[in-house]
Amino acid sequence: MARKMLAFTIALTIAPGVVLATACGDKDGGGSADTGGDGSGGDGGGGDGGGDGGPEWRASGLGTAYFADGAEDGSLFHLEMQAVPDPREGEAYYGWILNPAGDSIALGEIPVTGTDVVFEADVGLNALLEGYTRFEAYAGSGDDANVSGEALWVGSVDPALEDAYQQMLLSTEEVPGQEGSVRAIQTTIEAALALAQDTIDNEVDLEQLKNRGERISNAITGLEEDLKPDGSANSIDAVHPILGEGGGADLVLRDLDQASASVGPGHPVKDLANWSYDCTQEVERHAEDAAGQAAVATAVASVDQGKQRMQNVVDMLNQAIEGEDQNEDGTVDPITEGALTCALGYIGQMAFLEVTTPGAAEE
Repeated sequence: MARKMLAFTIALTIAPGVVLATACGDKDGGGSADTGGDGSGGDGGGGDGGGDGGPEWRASGLGTAYFADGAEDGSLFHLEMQAVPDPREGEAYYGWILNPAGDSIALGEIPVTGTDVVFEADVGLNALLEGYTRFEAYAGSGDDANVSGEALWVGSVDPALEDAYQQMLLSTEEVPGQEGSVRAIQTTIEAALALAQDTIDNEVDLEQLKNRGERISNAITGLEEDLKPDGSANSIDAVHPILGEGGGADLVLRDLDQASASVGPGHPVKDLANWSYDCTQEVERHAEDAAGQAAVATAVASVDQGKQRMQNVVDMLNQAIEGEDQNEDGTVDPITEGALTCALGYIGQMAFLEVTTPGAAEE
């Protein structure tokens, strides 16, 4: 399911020359990807001299990659590298992601600007969920580029970090559908937002409006309150509450504590966890406000009054997604003012791939 989010960018330095840049929830990433590839791969090795007759060409480069939300959750591959030479004359760089079964998805040509690479491609599926945790790049022409020959750049998600993102992004048994805890928050917000917006846009009677207010409030809080009251308590089906003990926010904060504790001092996951923690607390604040406005809608005297409360619900749930410009400087600071979008972005980057040339770590 494509989910539209607000985009921010923050740079996190992992090591000298290696920068992890957050694109918090950018839903409209560029690039395209096709499955597989055919023909004989271009030789990615050191090989012949450059086209200008200079010294022997040698692959180099250092950077990071991660998956953000694109056309689908976790489908946008983002790569940043430095110290990259131009490819040999007549060749270009091409990238792939791979899973343990040996399946590959082509990312397309990776251009170089100066000696830097900033590249994105949408692969059309949740890459981490499908096990695509390895990246490889090769050189060749457009006709013969495929996963063969000598890899120029490689990178894999550290298996030790799997628990740091698994329960939040991919799967936990504690929520309906067993989606990740932060995804459960996203699902509940989107369902409540859709119901509130539908109430504003369409003709409803007062009883229907009050019923919807009750459903939204109970879905967010996890309570079973007869707010109307009419002798029954209603909620939105198949969602997990955001607030309260065991609610989505509570689960995410617990998972972030575990992620931070799983790595040593100075590890980038600690910063990512801290930033995600702050953003998740902002989600809680806005969600609580939205639940309060939905509850008030169950006690209004007219449909017009109720629709105004529903508009407040919509505004507050959008802030729970996008964050709030609290200091009114014209931007939403992702760390101090961000909410779900940036929580998703930071958590997603816990599954980062450190990309370098093969064997560079041993040199």
